[in-house]
Amino acid sequence: MSYKNFDRHAAYTPEIMNLIREAIRETEDFAIDNGKSMFNRVTNSLSGLYDGYLYDSLIQDAIDFGLNEVTIDKIKGIVKSTEMYILLNGQAMTQV
Repeated sequence: MSYKNFDRHAAYTPEIMNLIREAIRETEDFAIDNGKSMFNRVTNSLSGLYDGYLYDSLIQDAIDFGLNEVTIDKIKGIVKSTEMYILLNGQAMTQV
């Protein structure tokens, strides 16, 4: 899994943090409803955003997992925002 590091504290507004939380919840609900593991690449990659890791395969993993278009669009928006931040500010590590 390749990834990019970024400073999540500087990159994300409270609204984006809420979108990530919603995407995680929707992914977990989908997994439960469809008999899939809640411990999957999509949930793991979305959770990684909290620590400043953007996994390159996140969108494709969401599609492969079978998530609905609304959740995939939400993930695409999060990824686009994160990639724009990295493009403008470069890679960095989230400070703990």
